[in-house]
Amino acid sequence: MFEFIKNLFRKAEEEAESIAFENVEAWIADRISDAEAEAKRLLASRSSEIKKIIESAKARIKELEKAELMNKNIPPKALQMMMGNRDAYIKRISLFFDSLLTDGSLDEM
Repeated sequence: MFEFIKNLFRKAEEEAESIAFENVEAWIADRISDAEAEAKRLLASRSSEIKKIIESAKARIKELEKAELMNKNIPPKALQMMMGNRDAYIKRISLFFDSLLTDGSLDEM
């Protein structure tokens, strides 16, 4: 946030505009409006990138669900533990991705 304000005034210094006191509020509103539009554009772009990454990760999770162990000579107890850990990981990461997509936080961007 500090960087945004800093850049807002830096631009004003570079241009050295002369503004009447009565027009200061309108000038500030105009600058903020431009910055908000740029921020919304950037956030929308990032949001779509994040959605693509999530979809790619979901596809990889499906591959993980189908994957089989390369070494078949594992004791049954260790195999059960590995399968349980994999299932728990898949459930947790799937819930995380679903929460990102369904709570609307990516749509707000």
